[in-house]
Amino acid sequence: MTQLADGATGLGPAGAIAWPEPGYEDLSWVWDQMHFPRPATPYSASLDCPAMGAGVTTASRSLGLPLRVVVCNIGGYNYGATDLLDPDLDAWMPHVQTTVMGRLDGLLDRWHDTWLPEVQQLNGRLREFDYAGASTAGLIAQIDESRRIRERAWDIHMQVVVPITLVAGELENVWEAAFGAERGGEALALLQGFPNKTMEAGAALWALSREALAAPAVAKLIAETPVRRIVPLLATTDDGRAFKAKLDAYLEAYGWRSGAFEFADPAWIEDPSMAIATMRDYLKQPDDTDPARRAARAAAERDELFARVSPEIDAAPNGALLRGMLPLAQQYLTIQEDHNFYIDQMNTVLMRLPALEAGRRLAAADAIALPDDVFFLTVDEVGEALEAPSARAWAELIAERRAAWNRQAEAPPPPNLGAPPPLELAVDPRFNGLARFFGEVRVQDESSNVLVGNAACRGTVTARACVVQTLDEAHRLQPGEILVCPMTMPAWTPLFAIAGGVVTDSGGSLSHSAIVAREYGVPCVVGTTSATRRIADGQRITVDGAAGTVTIEPE
Repeated sequence: MTQLADGATGLGPAGAIAWPEPGYEDLSWVWDQMHFPRPATPYSASLDCPAMGAGVTTASRSLGLPLRVVVCNIGGYNYGATDLLDPDLDAWMPHVQTTVMGRLDGLLDRWHDTWLPEVQQLNGRLREFDYAGASTAGLIAQIDESRRIRERAWDIHMQVVVPITLVAGELENVWEAAFGAERGGEALALLQGFPNKTMEAGAALWALSREALAAPAVAKLIAETPVRRIVPLLATTDDGRAFKAKLDAYLEAYGWRSGAFEFADPAWIEDPSMAIATMRDYLKQPDDTDPARRAARAAAERDELFARVSPEIDAAPNGALLRGMLPLAQQYLTIQEDHNFYIDQMNTVLMRLPALEAGRRLAAADAIALPDDVFFLTVDEVGEALEAPSARAWAELIAERRAAWNRQAEAPPPPNLGAPPPLELAVDPRFNGLARFFGEVRVQDESSNVLVGNAACRGTVTARACVVQTLDEAHRLQPGEILVCPMTMPAWTPLFAIAGGVVTDSGGSLSHSAIVAREYGVPCVVGTTSATRRIADGQRITVDGAAGTVTIEPE
């Protein structure tokens, strides 16, 4: 894990970087704000950075990309760099395109028949291990096993996502070439309304809120009681116990989610307060807010649009190409959100289990104060502490790192470090598909009251902004307010049912935030870079999802 030299806790002009390997300073490093908008804990960084780098490199090679991907924690934040092993793009790109396009045929079936069963098996190895009964050596071995599991998860992640993201992004390019950039949103609308696990989870939570409404005493309890007291009180009445059984079933099916790519973050199944807080807001909503109905409307809008533009597609010079690309790109929504559910969310949550058991044992041995303190040790240090709990002043080290972590959270890092990106990579249109996912890195005019981002979902709304940095804060969002946040993960999805609009710091038109906004029909702008910093909580803002702008209204 790379830290800034001289004890610095943020990145700035005076921050010297202690690069872990010779030559790293010559690479172009990009802050992965979409996946890691917050500082990473030492446990997460020391496990996930090498696993992500190795997994993504393996996947890149399998797709014919001559790349080595390296991920490092720098000043508390996770950065990635791509080492282009062969700079001659023209020589190897035809092979890559052939390989990637070949993967698209039958990709959805391959996800369901091959990759998903493997991911479920990997997740099972984490979930079914006997943590309480394991010896110290057995637990350390399971922690080492979790590294290998995570690396393979990132490998599958990339093999699934890269081909489908490239074709979905290229569909936008081809569509805009045919009909103009102002109609680019139509290509995205043709991808919406297909079933996926994220929307399924949202619809199930809504259905659970309707179950609560059918039991007035339960509805009253949820509406009027502090969320952390609700679960114990449900056990005191017959209706409450019946509802709790349904809540437990929901959490068992969909509760393996947290707010970010961070192993220290508890999951819904551990702390159901987020699910309950969202249900409280759902109780206030009319029936037509039902995510299932919204998904049906999204599908109907897609089909209506396709019927309307079909004659134009046939008449376009690239019409045959569009016809061929569209059914391939329409797999995007299902694959993107399903892999989010099983890999980005469930696998991330299950990675907590070895660490939590280690934390319980170290706390019981008085080596650390609280089990969760374990996340402020690196993976190697956790093994060392398990073998010799009293060998070092672990509690003091953890206190120092917690303080540094808090300071790092107050000082967002620069988007880029090291050498500038290779020009040929930065401008090559063949990489545009991935740019549609990650979005452009925007440099905003600090003197302007208008932030420019990436158009994600059409529509305009003016309302109060609710600025939140983490999912823990999202309970403050009131119906109709505009959610302003660094990024969203599937655990954030239920908030889209009550939000009047959504604005994020990171992401492109194919990001999770953009996908879910279109499914819910919520005006959305993503990839503003600095919205959470520039917009004050409670300010009135206007979101123009078609133009990709966010206007801070005068007081």
